[in-house]
Amino acid sequence: MTKISIDYHHVWHDHPLTVTLFVDNQQLCIDNAGTDQVVESEVDLSDGEHEVKLCITGKDFSNVLQEDGVTVKDSYILLNTIKLDNINIGQILNEEAKFYPKHPGAKAPVLEKVKELGYNGEYKFKFSVPTWEWLIEKLY
Repeated sequence: MTKISIDYHHVWHDHPLTVTLFVDNQQLCIDNAGTDQVVESEVDLSDGEHEVKLCITGKDFSNVLQEDGVTVKDSYILLNTIKLDNINIGQILNEEAKFYPKHPGAKAPVLEKVKELGYNGEYKFKFSVPTWEWLIEKLY
């Protein structure tokens, strides 16, 4: 079993965003409570490559408050820590994870080195099982 843990801060205006966690397109959890969360799940995965996908949905123009052209309130997910088998993989993800916004006004079609997810979209990263081998490969 592979343990996945994602700790995030949920900031919202007007209504909360929906956060859905998948591994290899298998939904592990869905959260629309609008509170900070630590999502933990254990998944039985075969040896080889797998993909984690964190989907952010539900953001619309009512989630952003602007005054005189300046954003004063916004809605976003701030990733604090992501762990595989109790090991924080934040440094690896800073180099390898990507966020694919689903928004016509996004800064770029793919965002890298982000921890603040402020658009509808998908945050994705790949890893391999056994995780300890993957971690050694990435760190050395």
